[in-house]
Formats: sequence, structure tokens, C-alpha cells
Amino acid sequence: MTPPATPPTTPSATPSATPPASPATILAGAPTPQPSARREAGPEGAGGTGAHGGTGAPAGTGTEPTKNAGAEPAKGTGTKPARGTGTEPVAGTGTEPIAGTDTEPVADTEQVAGTGAEAVDVAVDVAVGVDVDVAGTDAEPARGTRSAGPSSVPRCAVLDDYQGVALSMADWSPLAGAVDVRVLREPFRSEDEVVEAIGDFEIVVAMRERTPFPASLLARLPRLRLLITSGMRNASFDLEAAARHGVTVCGTASNTEPPVELTWALILGLARNIVTESTAMRAGGPWQSTVGADLHGRTLGLLGLGKIGTRVARIGQAFGMDVVAWSRHLTAERAAEAGVRATATKEELLETSDFVSVHLVLSDRTRGLLGAPELRRMRPTGYLINTSRAAIVDQPALLQALREHWIAGAGLDVYDHEPLPADAPLRTLPNVLALPHLGYVTRRNYEGYFREAVENITAYLKGTPIRRLG
Repeated sequence: MTPPATPPTTPSATPSATPPASPATILAGAPTPQPSARREAGPEGAGGTGAHGGTGAPAGTGTEPTKNAGAEPAKGTGTKPARGTGTEPVAGTGTEPIAGTDTEPVADTEQVAGTGAEAVDVAVDVAVGVDVDVAGTDAEPARGTRSAGPSSVPRCAVLDDYQGVALSMADWSPLAGAVDVRVLREPFRSEDEVVEAIGDFEIVVAMRERTPFPASLLARLPRLRLLITSGMRNASFDLEAAARHGVTVCGTASNTEPPVELTWALILGLARNIVTESTAMRAGGPWQSTVGADLHGRTLGLLGLGKIGTRVARIGQAFGMDVVAWSRHLTAERAAEAGVRATATKEELLETSDFVSVHLVLSDRTRGLLGAPELRRMRPTGYLINTSRAAIVDQPALLQALREHWIAGAGLDVYDHEPLPADAPLRTLPNVLALPHLGYVTRRNYEGYFREAVENITAYLKGTPIRRLG
């Protein structure tokens, strides 16, 4: 974008409910303030640049943006960027609606909670085209350099890039010279820290629900004009508030196969004690110490039979399992279409299943669906798998069930607070197979998320937003 000779007046801190007719003009003309000074990194921010999550860092196939060789160092280098808090998002993770219809779910989502780890932000000039190398110590993570462009170039923050792969997952060159892209890898711990980090950004690319955007936060981001989420649904975004503040919200496509695959990784890992036996092999431990649970001839109970639940059912059937399902509005006819038997009640499903897998959207009706009474109905040899939403299962009750062996074990990919605190009991219980919310974290999903994010930004700057939400 070429800024006018005389920059127009800075947009009002309280945008009108109707977005400006020409987003490109608004973004180009708005003077960009200098980033706020941040606190010096100290021992309390230890954690270095290591990205949280262990969520598989797939390599990208897109062209990687480069740092401008002549770029001047970012203002506030060496200071401590903001972190944020995470709350349990409301929307489901590519799981089925309660009605049991075969509606298109969105891939598994992730919520945010801080761990106290020091954030890392990397600014790049997308005009040249290679990735920025991030390095640093635990005491003070390295910062990238901010591109040396005119102040009229709008700024884009890519949030919660835990693995540091956002710039390699897509070709960002269409934004060359038009947008100053900055990557922030670590989660935020408070709304104040979100505002401190991105308060002067016009564009934000968010990864699912890792950083929520409620009305209270949107009111504190007067420069924000375009908010992008991976996936076409994000319950942690207040779309009505975004509209009131003149913020356009767009999404991307998301694939439902990855959470299906991860569900079966958890089931198989639990059934055959994969972690225990593999750890023993690495440590020179005993040669065979466990006896696995069979899948063939056993019963798989699915709480939810939408697109993901149906696919999980097909794999269970391929293993020779008897598959049953329940949700409040699931009919016998709908279940029969998937080759599944619908149980009359969730209690019947819990009492008769060897493996219970949760595939429901989190809502007021499903929150706390499985509490202590329900978990006590499960077989003592039964396993619970949850790749949907932690809040569907009462967490204190689940801990008690695992500690007191009401059930044989659990395979978990979702938690009340994410990243899960280092001292959380679920990290160390011997009958838990826990993963750091990997459900949607695959190369194909990431490539799609960031490719379409670039397309969304390009279209918005042309004044023709695409994939709008709300």
C-alpha cells in the first residue's frame, strides 16, 4: 500500500459499528505508534524461547518470509512482552452438535493459560522472504528485529505460534511491502498483557481459542480492524462486540480427520500400555511388564455421533468392536445410518462400554455432563477418552476416579487450563495418557490455517473481506 502524501487523521479510538468502506486506506493512513516499553526479562520469566505444547512442529511447504537485512532493531528489545490468561472455551473441537446431526464440526480447539514462561516475539519484513531465526537464553529470550518500513504500513500480530512455524507454513509474500508481520510464540497470562503486546496492531491472526477475544478485550484494542481465527468457529471471540467496534472477523477452513486420528492414538496407547513399555525399553527396564486390553469384541461407547464421532465409530468397527452411541437428540435411525446402536440413556452407555470417548460440543447442556455419579457407573476396567472439551467432564471428579481406580485410566488431550500447569496431577498419574492438546495440530491443518489467513488479509486490504464470521 502506498500511503498518501499527507496522512489522514488517525481513526477514532472508538470505531463506528460499520467498518470503513476501504480497509486498505484506513490501515495505510493510520500512523503507527511506537511499541510500548516492556519490563526487563528476569529470572521470574525463565522458560526461554521454548514453545509450549509439544504440539508437533511440522515443517512447512510455503515460501518463508525473510528479515530485511537493513531492518532496524525493534523498539523495546530485551524487554518482557505480555502474556495472557486462558479460559475454557465454550465451542467444541470439531465434535458433533448435541442434536446428533452430521453437521460440519470445526477441528479441535485450544484454550490458553499462562505458565509464566517468557514470551518471544519476532517481527519480520515479509518483503524479502525468509524466516527469522529465534535464539535466546532462559533468562532473556531473543527478540527479532522490526522491519524498517514506513510508519503507515499496518502491523499484523500472529499469536501463540508455539512451535515457531507460522511463517514456514504458508507463502506470506503476497503481503510483501504491505504489512509488517510480527510473531508472538508464548501464551498470554492476562488481558493487560494482551493489550500491552498488541495494542497498536491493526491485524491479528489467532490460533483457535488459545487467546480469547471477549468484549472487554476488544474494547481495549481501538486500532484493531481485522481479527482472524483458524477454523470457521471460535466461541472465545465475541462477534457482536467485534462488530460494535468495527472489527472484521474472518476464519479459515479446518479438517476434522486429525482429532479422529488422535482419538485412536489415545485408545491404542491406553489399551496396549505403549508409554509404559516404550519407556522401559529406553531405560533398559523389564522386557514386557504389562498385559494389554483387547479391542476386538469389546464395546466402544461414543458420547456424540457427529462427523468426528461417526469416523471414530468406523475405525472401531474395523477393529471388530461393538459401537454404541448417545447424545440427547440422537435417534435410532441416525445411529443406524452409521452402523451404530443408540443407547436409551448415557447411563446405559457408561455401564456397558469398555472405552468411552467424548465427541460433544461444550455448551450449557454438556458442561459437567460426566460427574462423579456418571464416572462411578463406568466399569472398573473401562477407559475414558476426551479430545473434545475438558469441562464436559467434571475435573475434580475425574481426578478422584483415577486416583481411586473407579476406572482403569483416561486418555486426555484437553484441560481446564492450558497450557497445563507443570505441577498438575494429570501430568503424573500413572493411569493417565496425557497429550498437550494436539487434536488439530497437523501439517495439513496448519498449512491451511496460515495460507487462508494470508488470503484473508490480502482480501481485506483490497476492501473485499472473505470468510467472514458473525
